[in-house]
Amino acid sequence: MTRRPGEKSRPRGKSIAHYEASKKALAAAELSFKTGMHATAAAKSLGTSRSAVTVARLVLEFGTDQDREDAYSGKTGLRSLADGIRKNLSAEAREKLRKRTGGKLGEAHLNNLKTERELWAKLKAALQNLSGLPHPKELTPVVKSNNMRDRLVRKLLPNAINWIEEFNNEWKRSEKDTSDTGGGNEVT
Repeated sequence: MTRRPGEKSRPRGKSIAHYEASKKALAAAELSFKTGMHATAAAKSLGTSRSAVTVARLVLEFGTDQDREDAYSGKTGLRSLADGIRKNLSAEAREKLRKRTGGKLGEAHLNNLKTERELWAKLKAALQNLSGLPHPKELTPVVKSNNMRDRLVRKLLPNAINWIEEFNNEWKRSEKDTSDTGGGNEVT
């Protein structure tokens, strides 16, 4: 890996992915400060997470010059710096942060989170169940041996195939969009 003139090398022992993710979060935090853009929008525009941008904003806003230098050089991770900074914040600064982040989540947001969890649970279970099935050559005779099973498969299979194809297309499109912005998809 070649460095540009004046660019510091990343510290030894840090992964390139971690270092690059920190750089993106810091750039998104700066964008957020300069333009007034919400942390979520800044994160999306640079392909990082909102939480990483929030942590980077905390370091840039409340950290010392040394904290910021350590963040930009990659000497210390953003989360470690932010944790140390939070411990030393005044009550007034903590209140400012609490108000800025809303303190608690609104009812609509909580409902959205609940819906997302429920949808993910259904998709995860469906994918795990499909992935655990035996080979179709083994399963087809089991279905064909019973008229009710045969009718049900004939009724539901076209919709299931359609849904899987549509999901696959959306998934590929989202991966392309993410790779265009330099971000990554994480499975939680």
